[in-house]
Amino acid sequence: MEREVKRTVEDAIRMAERDELPPVEELWTDITDDAVGTSNPPFTPSKPHISNYLF
Repeated sequence: MEREVKRTVEDAIRMAERDELPPVEELWTDITDDAVGTSNPPFTPSKPHISNYLF
Protein backbone atom coordinates (compact mmCIF):
# COMPACT_ATOMS: atom_id res chain seq x y z
CA MET A 1 0.00 0.00 0.00
CA GLU A 2 2.85 2.38 0.79
CA ARG A 3 4.21 1.95 -2.75
CA GLU A 4 0.76 2.69 -4.19
CA VAL A 5 0.49 5.92 -2.18
CA LYS A 6 4.01 6.93 -3.22
CA ARG A 7 3.18 6.22 -6.88
CA THR A 8 -0.06 8.21 -6.61
CA VAL A 9 1.78 11.17 -5.09
CA GLU A 10 4.48 11.00 -7.77
CA ASP A 11 1.80 10.90 -10.48
CA ALA A 12 0.10 13.93 -8.95
CA ILE A 13 3.38 15.84 -8.87
CA ARG A 14 4.04 15.07 -12.55
CA MET A 15 0.50 16.13 -13.46
CA ALA A 16 0.91 19.38 -11.51
CA GLU A 17 4.15 20.12 -13.32
CA ARG A 18 2.32 19.76 -16.65
CA ASP A 19 -0.76 21.70 -15.43
CA GLU A 20 -2.94 18.61 -15.87
CA LEU A 21 -3.98 18.29 -12.24
CA PRO A 22 -7.70 17.64 -11.66
CA PRO A 23 -9.62 19.61 -9.01
CA VAL A 24 -8.46 18.96 -5.44
CA GLU A 25 -11.86 17.49 -4.52
CA GLU A 26 -11.38 14.67 -7.03
CA LEU A 27 -7.90 13.87 -5.77
CA TRP A 28 -9.04 13.92 -2.14
CA THR A 29 -11.95 11.59 -2.92
CA ASP A 30 -9.62 9.16 -4.68
CA ILE A 31 -7.18 9.16 -1.77
CA THR A 32 -9.83 8.76 0.93
CA ASP A 33 -11.70 6.07 -1.04
CA ASP A 34 -8.47 4.11 -1.36
CA ALA A 35 -7.69 4.54 2.32
CA VAL A 36 -11.05 3.20 3.51
CA GLY A 37 -11.23 0.52 0.85
CA THR A 38 -14.27 1.81 -1.02
CA SER A 39 -12.54 1.97 -4.38
CA ASN A 40 -12.55 -0.94 -6.83
CA PRO A 41 -12.16 -3.70 -5.87
CA PRO A 42 -14.30 -3.27 -2.76
CA PHE A 43 -12.72 -3.98 0.60
CA THR A 44 -13.82 -7.34 1.94
CA PRO A 45 -12.37 -8.23 5.32
CA SER A 46 -11.49 -11.88 5.84
CA LYS A 47 -12.68 -11.78 9.47
CA PRO A 48 -15.74 -10.13 11.02
CA HIS A 49 -15.06 -6.66 12.32
CA ILE A 50 -14.61 -6.37 16.08
CA SER A 51 -17.55 -3.97 16.24
CA ASN A 52 -19.81 -6.96 15.51
CA TYR A 53 -18.98 -8.27 18.98
CA LEU A 54 -19.42 -5.04 20.93
CA PHE A 55 -22.68 -4.44 22.76
